Amino acid sequence: MMKTNRAGPELGFSREPAAAGAAAIIEGIEADAFEVIRGGEVRAQMIALNRVIPGQWTTA
Repeated sequence: MMKTNRAGPELGFSREPAAAGAAAIIEGIEADAFEVIRGGEVRAQMIALNRVIPGQWTTA
C-alpha cells in the first residue's frame, strides 16, 4: 500500500522503529486513550476528515 500511496512524511507517513510504535501504544494504554495517532496534527486532521468524507485521501 505505501508503495502506491502519494502521501509522505508531511502527512505523517514515515517508517519508524517498531519500538517507537510499541512505546506509543503503551503510552496510550497508560493514558487510557481511545486512539493513538502517530504523525502529528496533520495526520490527526486527515484521519478525522476521512471519517467524515471517506475516500478523500485515496490515490488514483
